[in-house]
Amino acid sequence: MKYLCVHCDKTFEHDDEDEKPRCPKCLRVNGLEPVGTKKKDGEASERPPWLTWAVAGGVLVAAGIGYAVWAGQSADNVSGEAPLAPLDRSAVLGYLRARGVDARELEALLVPDDAVEDWADEVAGDASGAGAKAEAIQEAIRACAEAGAFERWSFGVPRDTPVAPPARVLERLGEDDAMHHLYPIEVAALMASALRAEDVTAMVADVVRFPGDRRPPDPSGEFGYYVVAVYPGDSVEGDPTYYDPYGGREVQPEEARVLSDLQAIGAALSTRALYLLSRESEPERAMEASGQAVRLDGRSPSNRAVRGAILIAAGQANEAIEELESAKQLRPDAPRRNLLAMVHMARQDLDAASREVTAALEESPDFGPGHATLAAIHMARGEADQGRTELEEAERIDPQWHQLPQLWAMYYATTGDLDRAVERAQQAVERNPDIQTRLMAARIYRQAARYDLMRREAHAVLERTPSQRAAEMREMIRRMLGPTALEPVDEELASADEELGEGAEGDELGLGDPDSLRLESDLLGDEAGDGTSLGGGRGGPSLLGDDE
Repeated sequence: MKYLCVHCDKTFEHDDEDEKPRCPKCLRVNGLEPVGTKKKDGEASERPPWLTWAVAGGVLVAAGIGYAVWAGQSADNVSGEAPLAPLDRSAVLGYLRARGVDARELEALLVPDDAVEDWADEVAGDASGAGAKAEAIQEAIRACAEAGAFERWSFGVPRDTPVAPPARVLERLGEDDAMHHLYPIEVAALMASALRAEDVTAMVADVVRFPGDRRPPDPSGEFGYYVVAVYPGDSVEGDPTYYDPYGGREVQPEEARVLSDLQAIGAALSTRALYLLSRESEPERAMEASGQAVRLDGRSPSNRAVRGAILIAAGQANEAIEELESAKQLRPDAPRRNLLAMVHMARQDLDAASREVTAALEESPDFGPGHATLAAIHMARGEADQGRTELEEAERIDPQWHQLPQLWAMYYATTGDLDRAVERAQQAVERNPDIQTRLMAARIYRQAARYDLMRREAHAVLERTPSQRAAEMREMIRRMLGPTALEPVDEELASADEELGEGAEGDELGLGDPDSLRLESDLLGDEAGDGTSLGGGRGGPSLLGDDE
């Protein structure tokens, strides 16, 4: 039988009648809904004579319930831009529908529900005044963080569950030692909606920088770093006080941008787009969600950067660079420069990449991803020692940055330490199991004669490839990894000698075959026709490029 998990939108099969179904993604047993079954061959199709009348009556009841639900969620007739003020649900729905945006459960991102109202009353009900209530709610969230409910993490790739509304975030805050990877937008939305339940005027704000920081608050340049702006009166007037429930900073940001409710929803939709691209391998849905995010907030550099990443994955190089340039114009900070540097590197323009990343590191010296990109540039130029120095610096600053295992794998492969290269390639796939990372790992496994591992990655790449491009991907895999790359994994021992005997051509490919750049580029729609590899991964340069 097929079930849908309402928590993470995962559809899965479960046929064991003696065991309760459990979502294979989020492992929940509650909130699972059957989505229909097909009749088995030979199963009787007769319906009881009373069923027609029951169905007819049920339709009328369902119609009545549906109308009641729709009436309760009706949208206001609105026009123009959404005001910079807290909106109720019907106003939010009106503005979303006017823009053709289906935010689903995120449409109530800042509208407190019963669970949030009860929690807000519990932790801040006795406080007096907007500031005291804000401090109480922030302290409650930070206490959960100190108990291990969530932790700070590198935002390089989205987590394996979709962005959640406040009520679900609140559930996760109650799980001590769970070490959830929450997004700043989720935590800020929870705090803002809780304050609104206490009649405090609170808005979500996007932080540009904090005073004295040597690194940007959001190193990815795509997820954003969000806090809560609290106003003393009933309207959004005057200078707000900012609260940082995610990181607990006590200083006021040096620069921040207060968002309307629709812009905050756009930030959440942008994160949803990254999840759909990287975790669900659904580029079409990712493109749709990203387009909705840009419609809600076209001046968000994070939304533009995400749009650029999705266009890169779709092979639309020119459009992607336009979006990343727009993001840089909106906010010429270190993360935006680094994103452009990675695209320049993927296009083999190492001088342009070096200029961007150098400017990024001048602005933010402790910017780990910038040091990682500079390491990749050095390695592409054959400067292994300088590459290692930058890798060590990047790892010192941000040991969890998702590209580090990839880059270390390449470093060890180019210096001949294949055992350590294989170890790092395995770590890279565990940290970021996208197509490009798996292809990089497969080539290292081939170079190290680990053909069983190579085939596992080849099959995994094919499984994550959209069906309309599967035939092209098969051809690319065979040309990159050899004609036996897609044989069943359990045949690797029988074919090992054959792989080794295919001649030096396979091993000479190593990590630097220029044809692989053109293959990957053609597969993913390189419009420039220059052999550029822009596809296969997200948020980084092609690591399949020419080492020589």
